[in-house]
Amino acid sequence: MGMFAVLPVVRGARRPGDDSKPRRGRSRHMGFDPRPNTPDGKESLMDSVVHFEMPYENRERMVKFYQSAFDWQTQVLGPEMGNYVLVTTTESTEAGPIKPGAINGGFHGKSPGSPTTGPSVVIAVGDIARSMEKLAASGGKVLGEPMDIPGVGRYVSFVDPEGNRVSLLQPLPRTARG
Repeated sequence: MGMFAVLPVVRGARRPGDDSKPRRGRSRHMGFDPRPNTPDGKESLMDSVVHFEMPYENRERMVKFYQSAFDWQTQVLGPEMGNYVLVTTTESTEAGPIKPGAINGGFHGKSPGSPTTGPSVVIAVGDIARSMEKLAASGGKVLGEPMDIPGVGRYVSFVDPEGNRVSLLQPLPRTARG
């Protein structure tokens, strides 16, 4: 199960030679358009990877490792959100990660019998129903029905023909996300 939310963080990362003071503020864990514009201003025809997910057996151990090893920021959610952990891996604004190509992610508990045995990615799509039809016609298997993630969009997971669990997200329009 994947979750997305607004993650309050302290942005203190500084680059060598940067004498400015660290900035504080709220930044969106992820903010993206399902089909961003290409450098020439045209809409991209590809659906992009916008989020990663990794399963854990021991949430505290996993959080501590990634905070310590990579300086990632985390927000641990409670049982009402499936004990999900939001992960910020790069400096972000309301529009999403500042660094082109960078993504944020999350950690979720391992479940016996779940197809979630390793890391997976989330792909932003413009129309989740159409994308579900396309992936099924291409040999993928949808896992359940799309669920609404408040303030984010509609989400569903699938398994590709090689057995990899991947997810789709149809984000809400920016105005509906606040």
